[in-house]
Amino acid sequence: SNPDQDAMNVIAQALPISDKAKQSIEIKLLPNESSSEMKRSGAYTLSISEEGIQIGINDGRSLFYAAQTIKQLVNEKQSLPLCHITDYPDVPFRGVVEGFYGTPWSFEDRVSQLQFYGRMKMNTYIFGPKDDPYHRSPYWREPYPADQAQNIKELVTEAAKNKVDFVWAMHPGMDIQW
Repeated sequence: SNPDQDAMNVIAQALPISDKAKQSIEIKLLPNESSSEMKRSGAYTLSISEEGIQIGINDGRSLFYAAQTIKQLVNEKQSLPLCHITDYPDVPFRGVVEGFYGTPWSFEDRVSQLQFYGRMKMNTYIFGPKDDPYHRSPYWREPYPADQAQNIKELVTEAAKNKVDFVWAMHPGMDIQW
């Protein structure tokens, strides 16, 4: 199958890729007999040798994380150190809850955060700003205005591009009749 395009874009930003390259990039699935840690979404191996780069993955998130590591390793001469890396997430959910009181983050701040989460291999963003009027009483049952709904749609797209799960949360508690 085709490799994850978001991951390949990260690799292309970090390294010059061409048909005339002396070294190859090989992407293959990790073996079925891998340890339980290496079967987790996001687990990967990365081997960089004189012959090229070999990446072992489970899924698109694995390749994206390997690409982020390549981007972190590349130096100003656009070369990489020879190494072997085995990496997997220890914690299933790694991310941030935007669930505080006060001025919610701007759209631009949220996009920047999602990009940061991708670079840091975080996989969860919980959208639940308490002072967003459409997230709490009395308007939590009302649809967002079109422009705000479009922003949320774009945030979901940005989250997916960075392999971050966009989780919707709401705060309906103020209108519960106990």
